[in-house]
Parts: sequence; structure tokens; C-alpha cells
Amino acid sequence: MDRKVLIIIGAVVLVILCSTIAVFALSGGDKKKEAEFAPLSSFPDLTEDLIATQVMVNEGSDVYFPISANGTGVMLIYSIKATISWTDDEQPPAWRIAFQNEPDTFTGTIMTSVAGADTGPNGTANVTSTSSSGSLSLSLTPPIPGYSNVGGNWTFPASGTTTIGSNESAYLMVSVVPGDIKASSPRLLMNNDFGDSIDLRMTIRYKLVPMEIYEHYFLQTSPEA
Repeated sequence: MDRKVLIIIGAVVLVILCSTIAVFALSGGDKKKEAEFAPLSSFPDLTEDLIATQVMVNEGSDVYFPISANGTGVMLIYSIKATISWTDDEQPPAWRIAFQNEPDTFTGTIMTSVAGADTGPNGTANVTSTSSSGSLSLSLTPPIPGYSNVGGNWTFPASGTTTIGSNESAYLMVSVVPGDIKASSPRLLMNNDFGDSIDLRMTIRYKLVPMEIYEHYFLQTSPEA
């Protein structure tokens, strides 16, 4: 065979071989890059119980209990359960035997921003419940894990707050419509009830992940965790 033809064939083979090696190298590099991001399942499930007692809730004033991350990463919230209890102990004066106490009606709302929702990081998941029986239970399991701010130690305010910060991404809100002491028969006289105190217990199931893990799995297209 002509020497020139052999040289051309050898050059073509060399080009094909180099291209194949390059493709495998690049493919391996991508896999190596993906392998740097640990799956969400590798981060442990954590549980925290938050308790508040004898917190006054006044009529017309909501009380908030924001939940902040315990650590230096992002708190992915998988569920929040809350139990609110109170004692509607207002009693009619002894000399007003024709009067009776109407029950206090409490409303609770759990809200959390939802990671990677279609509406972006500001999407939310929430649940609301109302009761006048002396106890109220709420349970929220977001379809996509909720998240709380990056932060330090727990900042759960055991006494509650009357406002919520613009950056608070997970919280419980409690409000009340107190029942007054009214006459059993039509009368104008009554004793006002302006609110009541509550006992609260919240249980949060969550994972703490580094910011880069949160961004990788929830803020951009990525493989399943």
C-alpha cells in the first residue's frame, strides 16, 4: 500500500482514538462532579420539640412563633405538628346565675416556605385549624420539603411575638375570638372576655444540609436525591 495512504489512515485512527478518550474523560469528569453532592438521604432525620407555656393571646392580636434553623446550614422541614391547649376559666359572678360563659375559639396556622416550588423559593405550604373545645391540633407535611432561614441556634420565642419578620420562612400563628359572659336570656349586660393564655408544643422533623446541597437539589435542575 502506498506510504502516503498509510499515513493518512494512521492519522484518522489517531484522531478517532483521541476523540473517544476525550469523550470518556469528559463523561467521567461530570460523574465525578455529580458525586461531590451527597444525596439528601445521607443526611440524618432530626426531631425537635419546642414548648411554650402560659402565653397570652389577646383578642385582635395574632401571636407568632417563628422557627429558625439550628446550625449553619439550611433547615429542610419535612413536617410540623402543633398542639395548642387552653383553659377557658372565665366564670360568671356568683350573683349572676342567669349568665353563662361562651367558649374561646382559637385558630392556628402553620406556614412554611417550600423549597424548589414551581413559584420559586417563595412558594408556601400551610394548614389552618380552628377549635373551641380547649385543644387544637395541626399537622403540616409539605409536598416538597419546607425550609427555614440559615441561622445559628434555635430562636424559637417561647413567649411568642406580635409581628413576624419579612425573612421568617416557617412559623405558627395563633389567634383567638374570646367568648364573653352573656345573659342566658336577652339582656344587654355582659362581662367581656379579652383573651386567654395557651400552652403550646410543636414537633419539627427536619434535616440540616449545607447551602450548596440545598441549592443543588432545589434551586436548579439536578438528579433525584
